[in-house]
Amino acid sequence: MKLKQIRPIGKRGVLFTFEFGDCVYLIKTDKVNILCDTSEGEEEMSYVKTFLLENNLDDKPLYIFNSHSDYDHIWGNNAFPDSNIIAHKYCRQRILEKGEYDLIVRNQKNITLKLPNITFTDTLCLADIGIEFVYTPGHTVCSASCIDYIDKVIYVGDNLEAPLPYLNHLVLDDYLYTLDYLKNLSCDYIISTHSGIVDKSLIDEHLLYLEDVQSGKYLTFSNEYMPIRHMQNMKNLLLLQHEIKMKKVIGKNFNYISYKNNLWNYISERHNDKNIRFWDISQISYQELKDYLETYIFDK
Repeated sequence: MKLKQIRPIGKRGVLFTFEFGDCVYLIKTDKVNILCDTSEGEEEMSYVKTFLLENNLDDKPLYIFNSHSDYDHIWGNNAFPDSNIIAHKYCRQRILEKGEYDLIVRNQKNITLKLPNITFTDTLCLADIGIEFVYTPGHTVCSASCIDYIDKVIYVGDNLEAPLPYLNHLVLDDYLYTLDYLKNLSCDYIISTHSGIVDKSLIDEHLLYLEDVQSGKYLTFSNEYMPIRHMQNMKNLLLLQHEIKMKKVIGKNFNYISYKNNLWNYISERHNDKNIRFWDISQISYQELKDYLETYIFDK
């Protein structure tokens, strides 16, 4: 993706926004630089590297923070071979489990995965520079946030996204807890990877949406795009439930790549369409997907 804008935030933050609205966030401290997420690869990170060089910042250590394990947040890690990578311990585990599969299904042969090498469980505080990394499960089980207490900036990764979040974690109570936590933090800026700077009101909208999902309502508020995202979320939850069931069925021999390939071959054959991409199941209805997953488990 081409660079769209470089914007200063507070006294030491820099927001890099790419052509489709995705962004990464750089924090310039006196001792180190911290880069929140690395987008989809070296092309995006070349702009960050140029910025560091042109602003005489390349002489300080760079620490990368991966907010979670999704490919569009970690594929640029390898652009900084000498940098340490900070993430929640589940983020490292999920990259080890599904990272190679993401490369395969998106036909990426020139990307080498670089794993987080500094992991934490609840929080990791760099008190001398006013930075804290906090486990905030919600969008995924491995989601975490970066809090800059000096500039009062919170980088939340994908836990906030307009108009609705993507649900890729089954325990919605975790997400509700995270949203309440974020809502009660004092901040001047909240940065979302895919929506840029967002208002705190988006937290309330996400809370309302999750309550709707838990109670079985459709949507309390809506626009023409929300039903599409909502249905994708409902299908994602089905797939996550199925993955957990199959891990129990298969046990210690569970292999993520084999499981995903076998499942998708089964679904595409039943649906009589070999061209459906696994991450784009818009052509399959919720009920069809549910039936396929239930039959797949029975067959196994």
